[in-house]
Amino acid sequence: MGLHLADYFVTEAGFGSELGAEKFFDIVCRTGNLIPDAVVLVVSIKALKRHGAGTDRTALLKGFVNLEKHLENIAWFQIPVIVAINQFPDDTNDEFD
Repeated sequence: MGLHLADYFVTEAGFGSELGAEKFFDIVCRTGNLIPDAVVLVVSIKALKRHGAGTDRTALLKGFVNLEKHLENIAWFQIPVIVAINQFPDDTNDEFD
């Protein structure tokens, strides 16, 4: 219905490329004969640190391995991807750099 009511339609597919995105592409897009124009993958500094098994800059850098895997999963569908960072007050400029 949203596709018929607006020029742009944004949907949230759920957590993670291995869960929400794959279900969206494999089920919703195939059933509805849809081809998305882009994927927005939202990450946070806190999540990257957790995936890096820590709370410091080293853990943040290690967490990029997880982000890379999500990007690899999405690349399988050949849809352009944008990485957005969900910023929180505790995040530092150093972490963003």
